[in-house]
Amino acid sequence: FPSHDRALLKNIFEDDTLFLTADTLVSLDNKQTKTKKLYAYKKVLVYKSDLSAKCDSLSYNVSDSTIYFYQKPILWNSKNQSEADSIHILLHHNKIHQMNMKGKSFIVSIDTLTNFNQVKGRKIVANFKLGKIERVSVDGNGESIYFAVDEKNNLTGMNRVQCSKMTMQFAKGKINRIAFLAKPDGKFVPPKEIQSDDKELDG
Repeated sequence: FPSHDRALLKNIFEDDTLFLTADTLVSLDNKQTKTKKLYAYKKVLVYKSDLSAKCDSLSYNVSDSTIYFYQKPILWNSKNQSEADSIHILLHHNKIHQMNMKGKSFIVSIDTLTNFNQVKGRKIVANFKLGKIERVSVDGNGESIYFAVDEKNNLTGMNRVQCSKMTMQFAKGKINRIAFLAKPDGKFVPPKEIQSDDKELDG
């Protein structure tokens, strides 16, 4: 059924609700193939307790719990902001399980000192556990800025690295380990030498 004029969808889970609004919503339910899909067009907004998003259009495959976001979407999850030319996320037990980002992919997360850790690349895959980011893999044109903080929550410096392939492991919402897999080029900047222009990646 098509619906117009800022249509609203509420998809109720056991302990959560997904709200989706757009200029146009179209729902397709094929009982023969047991597939159910939803399409949203223009000025799409999404809200769930662990996810907010905005994009031009999306498709939601209800059957396999996959949401495809198109036309430069922006997603917010916990303290992370993610954007790319296109993104699709896989839900598992109604929580984000995996996020696949393609084309000008960029993730920004705020740390306990309100610094912005950043990673960008051509393709990024982020894996989540219980709705929290656990691992990020970057493939192609990788760049990162992350701020090193000691056990007393003091800033010890800023790492800025370029590397076509990298992986980041997170623990309790913080970067725990980074592996640079292809000829990294980087520098560590002590706190007193950090300039404001150095704290942001292009884009």
